[in-house]
Amino acid sequence: MLEGVDVSHWQGSINWAVVKPHISFAILKCTEGATYFDDTYVVNKQGCIDNGIPHGAYHFFRTNVNPVTQADYFHAHIGSNMNMLVCDVETNDGGDLKANLRAFVERFEDISGVRPWIYTAPAFWRAYGIHDEQWCVYFPLWIANYCVSQPTVPPGWSFWDMWQYSDKGVVPGIPGNTVDLNRFDGTESELMQIFRNGVVVPPALPDKVRVIANTLYIRAKPMGSVTGYMPNGFIVHPTGSKVDSTGVLWYQSGPLGYFSSKWVEVVQ
Repeated sequence: MLEGVDVSHWQGSINWAVVKPHISFAILKCTEGATYFDDTYVVNKQGCIDNGIPHGAYHFFRTNVNPVTQADYFHAHIGSNMNMLVCDVETNDGGDLKANLRAFVERFEDISGVRPWIYTAPAFWRAYGIHDEQWCVYFPLWIANYCVSQPTVPPGWSFWDMWQYSDKGVVPGIPGNTVDLNRFDGTESELMQIFRNGVVVPPALPDKVRVIANTLYIRAKPMGSVTGYMPNGFIVHPTGSKVDSTGVLWYQSGPLGYFSSKWVEVVQ
């Protein structure tokens, strides 16, 4: 199984380069109801993009707010290249929960072309009798169930696709010890088919850079074996670049190899 996190403004400022080696995916809070847009969504999304982390977005569903308006609001704020999208159903504020949820997911699929996942907890789902086997199985299940060896699958589904197994996780790069931890029941290839993003796009290649370290090693690959070195002040014309698993950008110097961008400056 693959490990991941879901985050919101409650996690504060996240260093996604530090987070990346510890997770396979992230799901970001985007909206709630029809008026709340999470103020960390944009920066968290960019952090995932910059570090090649597959990422999705979720909407916190309010049962007493017009479901069509909520679906439109979520769709308007997710941005581009987002394919793993979730309706978070965990509270009842009044109104017809079952009918409103159906209206939300059906409207969202109509306008986005993406079939949303449903996030919920077994006890909540059972308490309000939302289940309908012919309807539920159409939507992938993200189940929240803590302190168990295996999650309970609520009525309407026969299996789970993602499991939120803790709300007290500790992950380097995320402040505190209250991040939600999740497991995806599938392979990396299956994960990428669902998320369809997470490819690192290095920044534009500079024409030339100057070495600012006393000695800068050239390596066969990022963080690989040393193949040579360059002295302080040496001018290099990069021919390519890669981002390593920690988020550090490496420049390529033709067939010689790679050197870290941390120890050079761009020459204008």
